[in-house]
Amino acid sequence: MAYKFKLPELGEGMAEGEIASWLVKPGDKVKEDDPLVEIQNDKSVQELPSPVAGTVKSIDKNEGDTAEVGDVLITIDDGSPDTPDDAAPAPAKEEAAPAPAEPAKEAAPAPAAA
Repeated sequence: MAYKFKLPELGEGMAEGEIASWLVKPGDKVKEDDPLVEIQNDKSVQELPSPVAGTVKSIDKNEGDTAEVGDVLITIDDGSPDTPDDAAPAPAKEEAAPAPAEPAKEAAPAPAAA
């Protein structure tokens, strides 16, 4: 039941950013759009908002660490089922094909009329 928030693209040509400061800690409750972290790059410092509401489960990068786009920064328990990072959504269940009908029994030929 966790949402893994990954570092999004910060701008054209920006492939990484430094964790300047965390604005939350494990156990904190957050709402969607609450600021989570400040990311610093060559050009600016950006606050990244939470994409989900829930409880901070873990902080996966420390202040001062450099994170690359796609790195997990923080895990938030949002009540959704846990899935592996690379899991694809489960395919829709196909309905079982109906069993083939028994072949029709051939009727006895009708007697020929005289």
